[in-house]
Amino acid sequence: MHTITYRIPAPPQNNSYVIYEDIVMTRPDTTELPLANDSHFSTLLDRMEVNEIVDLFTCIIFEESVLLVADETDLLFPIAQALN
Repeated sequence: MHTITYRIPAPPQNNSYVIYEDIVMTRPDTTELPLANDSHFSTLLDRMEVNEIVDLFTCIIFEESVLLVADETDLLFPIAQALN
């Protein structure tokens, strides 16, 4: 992973190329990037403490499994979208 991340240059925008058999590097155009929805982040920030959010993002960065649990199930989708 280190070699892929640091030693292989990113492809030009709107292009892709194969590094290994199953690994394809792509770089989308900036107009193709997903838009962040502010309301999802507001839900996340309203419902969780800062230290909990930092712990959650730490788990995500280290690719650990994250299980979202809520008493109000309608909160799960916006929070999951904010973390995506």
